[in-house]
Amino acid sequence: MKRQNCISIPAFYAALFANRLKEGFVCVRNPYNPNQVSRYCLDPSVVDVIGFCTKNPAPMFPYMDLLREYGQYWFVTITPYGRDIEPNVPDKHGLLEAFKKLSELVGVDGILFSLWLKRVAERDTSVERMPFLLKAPFEIKKCFKMSCLWLT
Repeated sequence: MKRQNCISIPAFYAALFANRLKEGFVCVRNPYNPNQVSRYCLDPSVVDVIGFCTKNPAPMFPYMDLLREYGQYWFVTITPYGRDIEPNVPDKHGLLEAFKKLSELVGVDGILFSLWLKRVAERDTSVERMPFLLKAPFEIKKCFKMSCLWLT
């Protein structure tokens, strides 16, 4: 099970998703036919894995006990941008601590860490702008199964 599009359930809808897990189902409206609503069972016996894509896993931490019986895979992205470009993304140093905690909760094999670099106007968004990541202590760096460098 994975929600598509650009919505981070952990960052923005953690409580709502936790409620759906407690209820054991979710109803989804067909975006091409608003009159068609499908009901999906969220029981661990029928859901193999839940995939999360987010830049902020921390709001989901209070609900991790609800996810214990499910397979989980977390795609966590970090970018070099400041609050002027990403006003709703937490401080990067805090995110590194969140990644470490997530690794402790789900294990290294359940996390894919990705680093996105992209030129924004005249900004230099090279790796050198991310010294907090390059100088991260070893205990932070070993929390990730792999790291990807995506140039877009």
